[in-house]
Amino acid sequence: MARPGLVVMRGPAWSWGDQDGGEGCTGELVARGEEGSGGGWWSVLWHASGEEDVYRVGGEDGATFDLRVAEGGGMWPRSARG
Repeated sequence: MARPGLVVMRGPAWSWGDQDGGEGCTGELVARGEEGSGGGWWSVLWHASGEEDVYRVGGEDGATFDLRVAEGGGMWPRSARG
């Protein structure tokens, strides 16, 4: 289940080039995003670049996933957040 702090990486529908810092890089879910006004978009803060953008976690159709839970999963420690 998507929630703030969840560590994620590229998923099966990834089509955003190297916005994530490259294959294998991780980021954390920050908050539900605004894109498309559906609940299936989340803002991600990428660890490698420090960039933040909005990606599909289900999208409007409920079946499009730009992201997946990173190997090892878990939550990004609050103390490591900026």
